[in-house]
Amino acid sequence: MNIYLPFIATGLSLDKEFAQLLLNHPEQQREVMLYSDCLNLSAKKKVDLLIEYDVFSHTVNGQSANALVKSYCNLHDSYDLDKNYVEALIMGVKSPSEALGYLVLSPSHRPLLLGEGDFFKQQNYFGIGYREHNNNYWYCIHCALLV
Repeated sequence: MNIYLPFIATGLSLDKEFAQLLLNHPEQQREVMLYSDCLNLSAKKKVDLLIEYDVFSHTVNGQSANALVKSYCNLHDSYDLDKNYVEALIMGVKSPSEALGYLVLSPSHRPLLLGEGDFFKQQNYFGIGYREHNNNYWYCIHCALLV
């Protein structure tokens, strides 16, 4: 007896699939978005910290999102290190399209992700952290203006 199961392969990891959706979103305002190794590392670190400290917040263990990114990247001097101008978080979704779909509905995350307004439009570097933990899928997206 043979049993055949459907096999679906996109050829992309889930973080890369999210990146493609973000870059090709029909409402994306940035003409160019560039992948950044340092923002990718900071986003992955943020997901690890959220899981380690068992929290869901832009500030973990007293460190803001801007400060975390600054510890990995040459963040532009205009960023207040006590704030978050760079980060979108979501957990509990099962796919990159679901994650982005929910995030662009959020009034505080949409401008960051789609480059709405002059401030966010200039943030043309990005990195994505993704991790599955205890059947939850975590995403962290960092977008920033780097020097």
